[in-house]
Amino acid sequence: VRSDGYVALIHEPGVLGSGSVTEYVSKDKSQEYISVPWERSSVTLNEFFPRPDNDCGQGACSQLDTNTCLCDITLTEEAIFSGTDLPSRENILSNCYIGAFDPTVLTGYDLFASSNGVEVHVLGSETQLSTSAIFKVIDEYGNTIFLKNLKSTIQWGEYQEDDARIGVTRTLRNVPNFNDLLTPELRDAQYEVDAFLDMLLKYPSTAPNICKLLIQHLAGISNPSPQYISEVATAFKEGIYIAETVTFGQGKYGDLRATSAAILLHREATTTVLDADPTYGSLREPISKVLKYMRSLEYTRTPQDKMIYPILDEMNLKVGQEVFSAPDQFSFFDSDYKPPGEIASSGLVSPEAQLLSVSWLIGLIRGMVQLSREGMTGSKDSFGRVGLLEEGTGEPYSNAVGYLSYQSFSNSTMYIGDLDTLLTNGRLGETNKASLQAIYNNTVSTFGEEMARRVIQQLIATTPAFHTTSSVERKNGKKRLPAPTALPAEVEYKAIVVFNLFGGLDSFNVLVPKDGGDCSDLYSDYRRERGIAGMLNKTLLSINATGSGQPCTDFGVHKKLSSFQKIYDAGHR
Repeated sequence: VRSDGYVALIHEPGVLGSGSVTEYVSKDKSQEYISVPWERSSVTLNEFFPRPDNDCGQGACSQLDTNTCLCDITLTEEAIFSGTDLPSRENILSNCYIGAFDPTVLTGYDLFASSNGVEVHVLGSETQLSTSAIFKVIDEYGNTIFLKNLKSTIQWGEYQEDDARIGVTRTLRNVPNFNDLLTPELRDAQYEVDAFLDMLLKYPSTAPNICKLLIQHLAGISNPSPQYISEVATAFKEGIYIAETVTFGQGKYGDLRATSAAILLHREATTTVLDADPTYGSLREPISKVLKYMRSLEYTRTPQDKMIYPILDEMNLKVGQEVFSAPDQFSFFDSDYKPPGEIASSGLVSPEAQLLSVSWLIGLIRGMVQLSREGMTGSKDSFGRVGLLEEGTGEPYSNAVGYLSYQSFSNSTMYIGDLDTLLTNGRLGETNKASLQAIYNNTVSTFGEEMARRVIQQLIATTPAFHTTSSVERKNGKKRLPAPTALPAEVEYKAIVVFNLFGGLDSFNVLVPKDGGDCSDLYSDYRRERGIAGMLNKTLLSINATGSGQPCTDFGVHKKLSSFQKIYDAGHR
């Protein structure tokens, strides 16, 4: 038993029948440590198990080293239910943990009794329930399962509990094991992995957690109500969701058709009055904002696009997200992230806010402005590949691989309304529309209608309504209160400031000996160490080191460091 409660099976008979036994169950070479359900203290609720700091269970076991204890155990097996009365389905599911084969494929088993969805099969002519009895029931997920009427218990050594020196024996449930420690098989490992994945999928907290994440992504609601999560989790577990007269799903656990329908058709996702709730909705993910902008405004490829490169390039560096480029298996942000301020103090979460860095937000706005103004070009502000099609013919979008082709044949007021519907789902608000109308009229008179329409596209992309999924039209005419001044810390602390600077200086290529002359030997040593990174004479500016005390006098500095040469030649040495 390790000090963390994990255990490994040890079996060392006097005569080893096979060399493989020692490899897997020797106390010196055991490779399989597993978790077991130790008994918990009724007072502290902590697990009690033998470890070195409690004298290996107060003397119940012997100490092997500073981290492990060795315990003798006894395995006992007994029937869970006895007699002739048939237990209920609930009692069977809550007490029987050991699976069995279908008794109809086994020899000697006969049906003993059947009632209320429970069948029991016994071996031979047995007249009451024993350890060989097999129950057939339907579990809570609708699956037919077979369970043995068997309880397997591990008893480990006595220890002295109190001053009376009373010996007490601890017990724990014998955990299931798929692998034969003597002759392990790949098949058994695969069965164990399947069983483990099935256990994770059907763990009580799995459905609520998965459904909350799906609600956040599909419905755009960062803080769904417990009732919303509960109803979606029920659809996930039952595999059925009924909306009025339409049924979704096939009745199987984890049916995503039923789950998706429950998410999208739930009244919390469809009731528009909730948009006015400041805790409702969410921020949009950066990449979804880019795609929404391109699709809504009808991004169209130009003849110059040979479809050699992806349309969007290095978006993880520009906006913080890129398809298939998540930093780890947990995606781009934490599902329970709480940005500091009002959201965190209110007990709410805003996962997408974790990507709201200044550089990524500026990159997003610049990219959308560039896309609207000049199309998908190769400029540094574009979402496209940098350096692509830098030369143009002077025609519109001649140096772009795509552009926004949306055209509205309505007047300016209807055009702004159309963009409001396409880009913000109609949440722009009358005040913002009036401001955009004034800007449109002013731009038309100076630069023309086409430029005015492009300007409106760009401005809407900067509004809060475009970046969120809830209503933001809650102005009362008052100025926003300034944030309170942060008070200085009352205790000393150390701050680590990290500067991320692009590029760097290779100090080994600043001042180097030159090839030829009296520095040839030193230059040979330099090239041998630097290899292909070593500098050549033609890339160096000469430095005469006479009188400097160096082993030779013919040196050079990097050609881009001409100021160093001038400073040296001026006598500043």
